[in-house]
Amino acid sequence: MDKKHGLGVYSFAQNGLRLRGSWNEGQLAGPVEILFGSIRYHGMWDGTELSDAHESVFNIASKYLLRGIIKCGSFDEYVWTPSEINRYNFACLPLEPLPVPIPMMECKDYDSSDESILEHT
Repeated sequence: MDKKHGLGVYSFAQNGLRLRGSWNEGQLAGPVEILFGSIRYHGMWDGTELSDAHESVFNIASKYLLRGIIKCGSFDEYVWTPSEINRYNFACLPLEPLPVPIPMMECKDYDSSDESILEHT
C-alpha cells in the first residue's frame, strides 16, 4: 500500500512548507496545519482544498492568533479576510489534526470467563 494513511507531515522540498494532518487512502481531510517558518495556519481541509466553511487561525510565532475566514478565489488562489487578532492562547486554537479512525474489526461475542476461553480455542 503506497497511499498515505494516518496522521503525518508532508514536506515540500522546493519551499520548506509543511502540511500536517490526517490522510485516508491518500486523501488529506479534516483539521490541518500548514507550517512555514514561525507561522502556523490552522484550518480545515475538505479533501481537495482548504475549506471556507470554518473559521481559521494564523498562529504567529506563538505570540499572536489572527482569526478570519479563508475563501478560494479565482485561479485557485485563496483570499484571507481577518476578523480579529489576540495574544496567543493555546486553548483558543482550532482542532488539531486527528488520527484516521481504524475500521471496525470483525468481532465475536465472547466473555472473559475461563470456560468461554477454553470453549473457543
